[in-house]
Amino acid sequence: RGHWTADRGRVACDHSRRRTRSTPTAAGSTMRPPYRRLSLLATALLVATALPSSTAARWPDAGDRASAVVTLFAAGVTTAAIAAAEGCTVRRVQQIVAEAGMQPPALPLHPQFEAVVQYEMLRHGPNYGFNMLLGALLSHWPSWRWPRERVVAEMRRVDPVAYEARRQWATRRIQRGVYFAPHFFYSLHIDLACKIQEYHVYCAAAQDGCTRAIIGLTALSDKMPITVYEQFFEPIARVHGLPDQVVTDKGNEWRLLAFACFLAARLAQRLGGRLPHRFTSSQHNVSAAASLST
Repeated sequence: RGHWTADRGRVACDHSRRRTRSTPTAAGSTMRPPYRRLSLLATALLVATALPSSTAARWPDAGDRASAVVTLFAAGVTTAAIAAAEGCTVRRVQQIVAEAGMQPPALPLHPQFEAVVQYEMLRHGPNYGFNMLLGALLSHWPSWRWPRERVVAEMRRVDPVAYEARRQWATRRIQRGVYFAPHFFYSLHIDLACKIQEYHVYCAAAQDGCTRAIIGLTALSDKMPITVYEQFFEPIARVHGLPDQVVTDKGNEWRLLAFACFLAARLAQRLGGRLPHRFTSSQHNVSAAASLST
């Protein structure tokens, strides 16, 4: 369990003999002896008393680093540049600046504010709103301040049509729109529910846009275009006639139905005006979706 060396004598190699001796308990388990727990408590107390609450004690080089950070920050250097120069994180630089009671200096306005904003607007086009335009300004002109009020005023002055179109588009997305259907069968909304398609059951529903009446509700075994047309749409057309416009989502199961609507409109010489069939997204075809959910 050991070997001899010429200068150190016998060296023990069995690490199991170095383990702390344990004290058996009544339940048969072991626990640390009391002197071991006392030594750990004494060590913790010594460490706690040896470390003061100052910044210089928490960080070995905090004194020199804090003075350098404060000096550079007062000279107008950014926190990212200070962190790269001092070899620390940006968060640490911000902590030192906050402890020193310093505030970041206010950036000046660009002397050609209107010209720069107009240049960025023309470079990026009318699709850029305020947030994206501000990101472009901060990316290409980081040493200047770009207040929201003046940027928005300049956007309204340079391209008022694009600004109002973007504002109205956002308003339409936030506020509830107005649904227009003056008479019966002005619009017929059709959709499929495929929640139980594992059992080969597809529920098809049709709802009138004006009266909100459920015109058709049929269970189908598949959603092939010929099945949807013959078993679902054709019985509705035989009873109520063809609607002015059929609204569906962009699924392939509606291709034959759309062809029949356009063919009937052509044979009836109904040219111009509204399309006999309109594909839209599932989110916009809310009438049929609501009827299926209820």
